[in-house]
Amino acid sequence: MADTTAIRAFIKTNNIPAQKDSYGIFYQIIEPGSGSVTYQGSTRITANYDGRLLNGALFDSTKGTPVPFTLGQVIAGWQIGIQKIQKGGQIRLIIPSYYAYGTTSPSSLIPANAILDFTITLTDVQ
Repeated sequence: MADTTAIRAFIKTNNIPAQKDSYGIFYQIIEPGSGSVTYQGSTRITANYDGRLLNGALFDSTKGTPVPFTLGQVIAGWQIGIQKIQKGGQIRLIIPSYYAYGTTSPSSLIPANAILDFTITLTDVQ
């Protein structure tokens, strides 16, 4: 897939020690966090995050103010990736477009077919 090729080139160029999971999402666990939550669609998470395109352009950020989400209501890449860490954990997710917004452009800052690069810190999990 074109996304996988682009992500592999990106992580190699930037020396990111990311690994690919069975879904095709690349991730780097920066801090695993602690706890034993079994995530479900109804799980409430609170997170600080920065979202960037592969060119480095910041398209979204909580700017240090954690935001609450219901896991089942976020993009598939988050639903899959968040489960790799626990409360207090930090992860970098490089999400292929088909687990982000696919062929749609959700805003002027995110083009269609965009690969998304998130750094996420879970401040709370309920």
